[in-house]
Amino acid sequence: MREPELMARDRWTREDLLAFQGERLRALLAHAVTHSRYYREALGADAAERPFTELPTLSKATMMAEFDHIVTDPRLRLADLRAHLASPDPLHSFLGAYRVATTSGTTGRRSIVVFTAEEAAAWRAASGRPMMRLGIQPGPRFAALGSPSPVHVTRQVLVPPGVPTPRISAATPIVELVAALNAQQPEVLVGAVGIWRALAEEQIAGRLRIAPRAALFSSEAVTADVRRRVRQAWGIEPVSGYAATEAPTIAASTPEHPELEIAEDVVVIEIVDEDGEPVAPGRPGAKVHQLDQLCPTTDSLRADGLRRRVPAT
Repeated sequence: MREPELMARDRWTREDLLAFQGERLRALLAHAVTHSRYYREALGADAAERPFTELPTLSKATMMAEFDHIVTDPRLRLADLRAHLASPDPLHSFLGAYRVATTSGTTGRRSIVVFTAEEAAAWRAASGRPMMRLGIQPGPRFAALGSPSPVHVTRQVLVPPGVPTPRISAATPIVELVAALNAQQPEVLVGAVGIWRALAEEQIAGRLRIAPRAALFSSEAVTADVRRRVRQAWGIEPVSGYAATEAPTIAASTPEHPELEIAEDVVVIEIVDEDGEPVAPGRPGAKVHQLDQLCPTTDSLRADGLRRRVPAT
């Protein structure tokens, strides 16, 4: 999956999008039950032909407890992956084929997620789509303030191989960030909402002097106050993104529409209530059951701001 293919899907009809989604979902389930002992037992050999709503979800606790039985590549073993993450160079590929990342652990449990090089490239392309919709291609003048951890997805998957990782991160002191950004003069701002709100204040105060063309913020809600500050600082409307380590792109907004639009061509999600039961279309839910390109998992999100993107015909 590359950028032109992704952008072409924005022009698909709703029927074409759902047909593509169903085809990919069936192929994913067929692969899982063929190559994973856990999925074969938990889902059944006919999983690809059953309604998605009948399939059980997988919690992070179960995923980590059954990891060696869940993976579809028998070379992947949890103990080896943990040793790799604890090594002096966790950014180095595992077995020459995989990138290994961990979740942040904010829900109380930390899990390990493995991506092939092809999968990582696909997620990078999907993550860049909100900016491509604005006519902006990834380049050296992106200011991406992600996690300082070398095992975070922002370092392991979203940074292309061979590209030097920036010396600045969301943990860099504000004074140092201001100096670095004034020297870089970025065209696009990417990263956590909180740090960019603080930098907007630096711009308004006159200490930061940059003129970005676009901004993509994540990690927390882009509130009306943040939007106001960003407009005041740089005269642009920020785009909001929702992502997870397991699926680095789930939904994003546009400058014209602040609601999050689900990336249904790369993820399948189900909005559910507190008890895990699906809610009717158009009704708010408590969390999201998410099925991405790699494995089912459970994540949480207020569903009030989500809407499905209906591509133009």
